[in-house]
Amino acid sequence: MSANRLSISGHGNYVQNVMKSQIMCAYHARSAAYIKGLEKQLKRVEMEKEILKKATTLLMSGLTLIHQLQESFPVVQACRIFDVNRTSYRY
Repeated sequence: MSANRLSISGHGNYVQNVMKSQIMCAYHARSAAYIKGLEKQLKRVEMEKEILKKATTLLMSGLTLIHQLQESFPVVQACRIFDVNRTSYRY
């Protein structure tokens, strides 16, 4: 009887280990998909930033654009987005 209990207990541990392994694999797959989505989003945002930088140089200086945007947006944020040193802009 004790031999039966040992084999059942051993089988239960095996099943638990298999289940834990499957759960971890699913977790890692979801994590990888989430990270891939974040990387895609980051790439898009970086491209948008580059577009804005080039548009700024084509249309007007960053300082003039920030002056026009200050009524709608925080100057600190606009300076950061257009890569203008905040200390070079006066309110």
